[in-house]
Amino acid sequence: MTLAPLSLDTLSWEDLRQLGQQQAPVASGGRWTHHSPVDPGITLLELFAFLLDQQVFVMDQLSDDLQLAILALLGEAPRGPGVARTVVAPREGSLAAAELCPAGAVLVPQAGGSADLSFSLARDTLFLPVDRLTIAIQGEDRTIDLQQARSQPLFATPPGPDADLAITARLAAPLDPALIGQEVALAVILDDGGAVPPEWHPDASDAPPPVAMTLRLGDGAGGWLLQSTGWHDGTGGMRRSGLIRFTLPPAWAGLGELRLALSGGPERLHAEPPRLAALALGAGLARHAVPLRIEAANTGDPQHDALRAALLGQLAGWLPLSGLTMALPAGLAPVLPSSLALALQDRAGDWQDWQRQDSLVAADGERRVFTFDRSLSVLRFGDGYAGRVPAPAQNLRLALELGGGAIGNHPAGLAWRARDGGPADLVSLASAVGGEEAESMAGARQRLASALVAVTRAVTAEDHAVLAETAPGIARHRAAVAPGFDPAFPCAWSSDSITVFVVPVTGEDAPAPVADPGALQQIRTVLGAARLITTRVFVEPVVLRPAAIEIELEGLPALAPTLAAELRAVLGRYLHPALGGAEGTGWPFGHPLRASELMRVIEQNLPGGAQVGAVSIRLLDDPGSAASSCGDTAIGTYELPWLASFDVALRALAPLGAVL
Repeated sequence: MTLAPLSLDTLSWEDLRQLGQQQAPVASGGRWTHHSPVDPGITLLELFAFLLDQQVFVMDQLSDDLQLAILALLGEAPRGPGVARTVVAPREGSLAAAELCPAGAVLVPQAGGSADLSFSLARDTLFLPVDRLTIAIQGEDRTIDLQQARSQPLFATPPGPDADLAITARLAAPLDPALIGQEVALAVILDDGGAVPPEWHPDASDAPPPVAMTLRLGDGAGGWLLQSTGWHDGTGGMRRSGLIRFTLPPAWAGLGELRLALSGGPERLHAEPPRLAALALGAGLARHAVPLRIEAANTGDPQHDALRAALLGQLAGWLPLSGLTMALPAGLAPVLPSSLALALQDRAGDWQDWQRQDSLVAADGERRVFTFDRSLSVLRFGDGYAGRVPAPAQNLRLALELGGGAIGNHPAGLAWRARDGGPADLVSLASAVGGEEAESMAGARQRLASALVAVTRAVTAEDHAVLAETAPGIARHRAAVAPGFDPAFPCAWSSDSITVFVVPVTGEDAPAPVADPGALQQIRTVLGAARLITTRVFVEPVVLRPAAIEIELEGLPALAPTLAAELRAVLGRYLHPALGGAEGTGWPFGHPLRASELMRVIEQNLPGGAQVGAVSIRLLDDPGSAASSCGDTAIGTYELPWLASFDVALRALAPLGAVL
């Protein structure tokens, strides 16, 4: 039963007045006998009832400071604005020479962009003067396909003599030997529909790669330099979009053409071949946060000095009173609250650091703290009881970052230029992600309330399934839980064992998807950390049963050339382990194959006048089984089917009244 909400605001002013008047004779020992409105005591009683009524009125209301204090007890606080991130690279042919840009270099949109949409480089970035990039997949040139936004599959065929991915970059100018040893990044953008967050997404999580890739760099003489160590694979074995970082080798000094090759192992272990959408050599990570610093003295920069003068003017007007504020000038907005760092110089010339906090209620009178209102760009200081009064102050130093919020989430293809000198024609290779507005108090409460019911421990069978299906760093999987099942003893019940069978959620191009070893290891890690101490949890790929379907059609004079292919596609999707079933969310685990059920699906996709005469089902991995055209074709409790073979035959429609 749900408890009724507790209400403390149940007394009105009239209730309080009457209660006080009733208690007056007793409280006065019988000496207060005149209770008419003209009595000064009644006037005071009504005044106190009014004040108490106001206090009772707010008893049901939680102030922001009280809510922050409660959140702090739980180790939480409202989240600040999220910072959008993307990957940028020069357009082909736009650079005449390589340019090394430092971390924090500011990028602004080219003509027509929003003034608030300024990004900065997250780390030192080497932009290469690539005049033309040639991309070959297993020896086949796919440059034009990628330029025309036709994504191409990787690791889709067995390994051959050629590299899985070969890249040749022709430079506009030979590589300067002074750049040897600098780090350069190869941006790899995959077309995965957002199944796995890219490396630069705030929610990105590392997972074991599905394939161990090797990187080779051309030696300038037709050979290869093997990079077995010392390079960073941000794609996680082509599991997600990311940056592949490596240092420029000495063999590349003075070269005008650079060659790279990426190869996977002998086995193709991806559940579904990843699709390459774009590549760029000499790319950098950019974030919607522009660093800015106000120094203690003028620098000669008109913008900096004007901002400093505006802030010093406020310091000069401060009196040692409570409630002091500092309004940031228009050029200092919007600010990322977590980036604020303030130092004030007192009259003695000493510099004191001041710290930002969400609330001053718990601060004592000597702490140098302040709060910040992002919407108003105002710093608020204490009153001497909760937080120190900052006045008098004669100088300041202020460091911050400008940006954040949903405005930073722009689509791919946005054109950029370096604001203070540098590349003048950069482009976003991928959509910027991660930008969010600051979390409201109500949003923080809702998030924590949702966290209370979130599954974090594997207790029930449903808990195991939820944790397996939401394992971070990998694409979504479906899961079936078998309590008491130990893979080493499949015919016996094991009371301390739980086996989770998983199958990856893929598209129709992968009719029989199998979870890769990296994904299985990631799910094992998640469940291993969440399991009960007395249980053993096993994670296994689902057994997929290949089904052969044969159908006979009646009422068709001839089979249309495309009808068989269309029916195969319909049945293939209906039997798909991740997309099939009546609900389209995947074939139910252990659900048998029924001829009548498949007949209904086929007839829904037949032309008028045609009908299904018979449906025959056979499991190809069971040589002893006979084709069944009636009843159920059973599969194991935790198994799934997939369409491995399909055949269509035409049968003449029996004449009306004929005896069959």
